[in-house]
Amino acid sequence: MTTTRPAVGYIRMSTDKQEDSPAQQKAEITKLAQRDGYRIIRWYEDHGISGAKTLKRPEFRRMIRDADDRGDFRAILCWDQDRFGRFDSIEAGEWISPLRRAGVELVTVCQGRIDWEDFAGRLIYQITQEGKHRFLVDLSRNSLRGMIRFAKAGHLLGMATPYGYDRLYFNAAGEEMCRIRRGERFHKPRDWTAKLVPSSNAQEVETIRWLFTTFVTTARSARSLAVDLNRRSVPSPNGKEWDYTHIKTLLRHPGYLGWLTYGRRGAGLYHHVGADGELAPARSSAAPHRGFAPIVVPDNHTPLVDQATFDAAQAKLNERSTAKGGPMRRYLLSGILRCGHCGGILTGSAGSPGRSKAKARYSYYKCKRARVSGTCGNYAVRTDLIEPQLIAWFRSVWQSETGQQTLRKALAAFEQQCIRSQPQRRESLEMQMAKVEQQISRGTENLLLLAPADLPAASALLAKWRNDRDQIQAELNAAEQSTPF
Repeated sequence: MTTTRPAVGYIRMSTDKQEDSPAQQKAEITKLAQRDGYRIIRWYEDHGISGAKTLKRPEFRRMIRDADDRGDFRAILCWDQDRFGRFDSIEAGEWISPLRRAGVELVTVCQGRIDWEDFAGRLIYQITQEGKHRFLVDLSRNSLRGMIRFAKAGHLLGMATPYGYDRLYFNAAGEEMCRIRRGERFHKPRDWTAKLVPSSNAQEVETIRWLFTTFVTTARSARSLAVDLNRRSVPSPNGKEWDYTHIKTLLRHPGYLGWLTYGRRGAGLYHHVGADGELAPARSSAAPHRGFAPIVVPDNHTPLVDQATFDAAQAKLNERSTAKGGPMRRYLLSGILRCGHCGGILTGSAGSPGRSKAKARYSYYKCKRARVSGTCGNYAVRTDLIEPQLIAWFRSVWQSETGQQTLRKALAAFEQQCIRSQPQRRESLEMQMAKVEQQISRGTENLLLLAPADLPAASALLAKWRNDRDQIQAELNAAEQSTPF
């Protein structure tokens, strides 16, 4: 009877190449197991996650833990050494040491058995590992260098078309080919370039100029401008109602000065744009540099506002963002009360000061839709009138025996719901993270295969995915730290 050794299979996919597909890897690993006498008892799979992002590979980390906690396998079978990880030789020790102590070896289809017990085997493994890690570093450098070159040449790098502008495309000979309006989908040829031009929608251009002029020359707030636009049924950038966040975003956008900017947010894992606008290495792969200096190309397209107006708008925005008001009370019922007219939530708001010192200044709960978008009347209720009545009513209810029993049952049910939902929530977030990491890894590893004209669109898409990844990671961190009650 043939003796088989227990093993697990590990699959990691980061590109859409056939040899990297999960089905292809699993088939080759299964053949390896049958040929060399291994019995696969479990599979671990991380789809679409870079080999350099080990902490974001949940299945890989679970496999490392299982080697010690379960201790029921003696080998990890992979398609290639880089599927196991693209970490450098220093980080490799963090993951290999627990496996070696547990008596687990690594066996790959491409390189064969990795002997971590032998000096020559360890040396060969580390050299190979450094080479695979270096591939990612070089890819990062070459990709960002191309993006910087395109940005300095004034080419749009795949960013969304700002409100009030269209895209004008040119062929390789510099001939004007077509105009694409904001929001329209268009797949350009690889050698075409684009620049921003004032929108053919005259209303959008006039709206931008009106916003800047009105904000600078009057005492009106961003919220009041949004209310005015909604009242006049002017379409917002996303086609829905205007709110003050739309107004502030537009007033901050340097594109309306005719500037093209690249790199206002984000940084790469290995490289970033330095203060001089050139390629610079990140401080470390463990703590990427966050000071991503933007590249600014003045006079790149037709401006919609002049420098003086734009500067005045920035000064007013900065002044209002740093203004310090008096002490604000806590609104106990903010977000709980509902508007009886539209069903929207009521939020706390400080009332205007009285005409005389003897007249009190009241606080209110006001309809949020009225305050933000102006789509509901300015309905409000004074806090000193509604709060005492509701507090008295709640006190009478919850101090009764029936109310206390109901409250205890509700709290116990809520606690159990929180406990049950935490694993599912973490699992959902990890699945979202894996999907985003797959997109980032595929995009990054395929950048060198793209034509130069396609780099701008690819870079913008990668920036969006990285932002999504950071948001999901923040939610994961919050979920891990939170405990019910």
